[in-house]
Amino acid sequence: MVNKEQVPALHSPEMAEVIREKQAALQKLREEKEAADRQTFFETVSEVFGELRAMTPEQRTAHLKRLAERDAEANYDSLRRKADAEAAMGLLGDQRTLWGQKLYLERLGQWNAERSLSLSGLGRLDSRLTLATYRSRKGYPSVTAAFEQAKEYIKTRGELPFLTFTGLPGVGKSHLVVAIGREFCRMGYFVLYREERNVLRDFRNAIQENGVDPTRDYERCDLLVLDDLGTEPGTDWAKAKLDAVIDYRYQGRLPTVIATNAVGDELSDRLASRLRDVSIGKVITIAADDYRLGKP
Repeated sequence: MVNKEQVPALHSPEMAEVIREKQAALQKLREEKEAADRQTFFETVSEVFGELRAMTPEQRTAHLKRLAERDAEANYDSLRRKADAEAAMGLLGDQRTLWGQKLYLERLGQWNAERSLSLSGLGRLDSRLTLATYRSRKGYPSVTAAFEQAKEYIKTRGELPFLTFTGLPGVGKSHLVVAIGREFCRMGYFVLYREERNVLRDFRNAIQENGVDPTRDYERCDLLVLDDLGTEPGTDWAKAKLDAVIDYRYQGRLPTVIATNAVGDELSDRLASRLRDVSIGKVITIAADDYRLGKP
């Protein structure tokens, strides 16, 4: 049983002294811990910088990149453990967009050539549209020249980013752009294939039906393949959106492959100027008859 006479009164000088002693002891413990933490921190920093100084610039860059990826992975795993869907969506991107789906699959380590082809829009097309099935045509040297340009573009992975094939319908433009897209998918790139009418429809639906804005998909993909450019009627607003996408990729020197049979003023002056800029791409005209008419 506690002897009340031995316990200082709550507001007595003795109790105040006890409190001061306890506070001093706690403060000393905090200071000792902070000092130990600082020492540990400086030792760790010294060790890390010692390791970095011993590395070559290339090794140092690779090491720091690994650390950043590890931190990002830890952050992502933490979000998954908390089942915080909203935060995970913010980290990985909006999975309603193809770009967001690509980021998600990449983070899970499930991004591959098959996934690339599935998201690209190329998977629904005739599987025979490949470089292996493209045939030269006797008497039409421009057909062979276009084929060689397609192979060069794939080999350099779009080093000169814009490649445009022009010509009348049925000369093999679509075959070539589809074949290029398939090869980029095979190499694991994020590819989008769209005919112009699909692009205009996507932009229109994003407004009229409160759909998902596809702009980021078209801007961020590794390779954008546009087929039948310049021949589809559409609203001025949708056309302006498409022009803005092409301008974004032009300014960023992003790989873009185009097929068009547009003539005259069916392409805007601004767009035509972009495509003809030899510092960023090539325009290949295929002069031949419609192969669907059965001519060799």
